[in-house]
Amino acid sequence: MRDNKEQFIFYKYHSMQNLKFFFDIIINSRIYAATYNQMNDPMEGCYLFETKNTKILHDLKTKLYKTRILSLTDNDTNWLMWAHYANSHYGCCFKLRLKPRSKLEIKKVIYTNEIPMIKDKVSSGIDLLLHKSNIWNYENESCVFTKASYVSIVIEGVTFGYLVKDSDFKLYKSLILKFHPQLEGKIKRITKSQLYDDF
Repeated sequence: MRDNKEQFIFYKYHSMQNLKFFFDIIINSRIYAATYNQMNDPMEGCYLFETKNTKILHDLKTKLYKTRILSLTDNDTNWLMWAHYANSHYGCCFKLRLKPRSKLEIKKVIYTNEIPMIKDKVSSGIDLLLHKSNIWNYENESCVFTKASYVSIVIEGVTFGYLVKDSDFKLYKSLILKFHPQLEGKIKRITKSQLYDDF
């Protein structure tokens, strides 16, 4: 990877069950950044504390609620990711870069079996949201932190699941190229053999 974080290549798996969100990504070149309590991990943002200082706890909760997260990965051929986040191969996976000069923090997730502990000092919301259980380590996740509802991106390619119908694939490809003609040759469907190669 280059030193400039804006040049890093990331991947975002996406379901096609709600086409509104897919169209928004294509038309507006942006992806929704969720609050921690909208994430699929029920332990997201959880912590233990050894303090009776209510101000510390209030400040911490405020920081958590103001921090939004976009979860990305560095692998576009992960069987589990396709199953869990791309509607079991009926969805797609975006290859992307963050838009240049975006004011964002990007950090790798720390996988652990320990819940973060708060004692006498307020940790940042980001520090707490970086810790996830080891059961999620297959995601190899990088988190983009922001206060905005959306993160602007540059789409570098789109891969559809191998179960996407021919007619649907042609329709989606045509739509994408209307807004991003530079992606000619960079819109494809993954094959089972490509997934086997990642075993």
